[in-house]
Amino acid sequence: MCMGYLLVVAIFVILVILVIFVLSTTMLLVGSVLGLLFSITTFQGALITILVALGALLAFVLGYVGRIGEDVSHALASLQEEDGEEEEEENEENEEYPPLRLAPDRREGKPVSRNAPCPCGSGKKYKRCCLGREGFPEE
Repeated sequence: MCMGYLLVVAIFVILVILVIFVLSTTMLLVGSVLGLLFSITTFQGALITILVALGALLAFVLGYVGRIGEDVSHALASLQEEDGEEEEEENEENEEYPPLRLAPDRREGKPVSRNAPCPCGSGKKYKRCCLGREGFPEE
């Protein structure tokens, strides 16, 4: 069983070495062609080829990442639309129950009696709801 793994690793190493050899040979050939066309050495031409290849690879990766970003933004936008639709459905279902008020409305005018219904709309007596809170006059 161990021999099988060693064989796979050996084949993988040989393939990597072969790919490196082919790429370096290609770079040198392109560099020599550039050296014939322009007044540069083969090494300089190979460096230019490497830089161009890395630039193309970088452009591809950035383009791919950009597409992923667009896909994510579209997915988030659709999730927000779905959330909005769910909130509208919940609001339609809960129309008979008005939303709770967090702060009472300020009231101007004559004071409210302790036993009168609270002006905030809770349905409780004023003395058990908003008596003593800021914004509501006491008797």
